Parts: sequence; C-alpha cells; structure tokens
Amino acid sequence: KYHGGMVFNLSRNATVSANVLVAFQNNTSQENIGSYLSYKINGLSENNMKETILRLGVWARVNDSFIFLTEMETGVFKFAYSYDLNSSSLRYNSRSIGTSEIHLGLKFTQHAHPKSRY
Repeated sequence: KYHGGMVFNLSRNATVSANVLVAFQNNTSQENIGSYLSYKINGLSENNMKETILRLGVWARVNDSFIFLTEMETGVFKFAYSYDLNSSSLRYNSRSIGTSEIHLGLKFTQHAHPKSRY
C-alpha cells in the first residue's frame, strides 16, 4: 500500500488536502485520488470543543466509484459520513443505490505537538 498527500493553506483556518492511495493485493490493485477541504472553527466553548474542524471531501476510486465525505472533529470525538456512488458495472447489481458509511471515533489521550529539531 502506498499513500501520500499535501496540505495547502488557504487561510489561517482553511486548508485543502490532496491525497492519493495505491493498494496492491495478489493480482488486484486499487487507486484512489481525492481531496479534503477543512475549516477550523475556534472558540465555540472553553472545553474540548474549542477547536472544531469541519471537513468535506471527494475522491475517485479509479474505474469504480466516487466517494463523498462530510466530517466533524473536535478534541474529543470525530463523526463522519461517507457515501460511495458506483460508476462501474457494479452499479447495475446494486440498483445504482451506492453505499453509506458512518464513522464515530473517541480520543482518550492528547498527543503532544511535534517538536522541531532545527
């Protein structure tokens, strides 16, 4: 599996992230290309929601599907919803309905910010 990306600052609170994923298993491969738009909202409260990040994303799984994502992340939890829209011959088997996915995550510890060595 190979993956990578770059983050571009649009403003103090907004970023765009370009991403690529290539995965190989046996004689099969998968290639995803996509992007996130993230926006940081500061000051909602003085607790762990003081830095809330809202994200929208879209990817193309080459020759297979399009993936749409919306996400909210705070200092304590993450909630995301994604939808896969088939663009391959599989759409006929699924009646072109696609697939939904919900992600719920909790953070139990806070990691220290990375330190610069230089």
